[in-house]
Amino acid sequence: LSEIIDFEYHPHTDCIQRKKFSDSIIPSKCIVSGWGETENVQVSDILQEIMIPILDDKYCQQKSPNADLDVSFCAGYKGGDKDTCVGDSGGAFLCPIETAHENYKFVLTGIVSSGNCWKPADPGYYTKVEAFDEWINETLNS
Repeated sequence: LSEIIDFEYHPHTDCIQRKKFSDSIIPSKCIVSGWGETENVQVSDILQEIMIPILDDKYCQQKSPNADLDVSFCAGYKGGDKDTCVGDSGGAFLCPIETAHENYKFVLTGIVSSGNCWKPADPGYYTKVEAFDEWINETLNS
């Protein structure tokens, strides 16, 4: 960043996934957004979003044996269909968590690392935000 962010004016950092939310996210209803390539356009002028599920770690490790699943996860459809692509890196991966009275809010669960542009059986990989919970807390409190 070229400027320091003053969090006094941005009080909604509770929408960042923390370890306390890990068991309450709904992994089948996550949304990822970005300006990357689509099937019809090389780079989009309009922010795109898709709903894709988080896949289990065993599947992710089979597909990418070198993936460090302590700090990442994979998501997508096993048959391809929808995924992130070139230009989406750094985009938000949001998952809903249930709050009181059956309401939901979305929390930043991941950050787009690599997408595979709809290739079947080739999921996208995302940085796991909760893995950096301690660093986030230290940074916000410094």
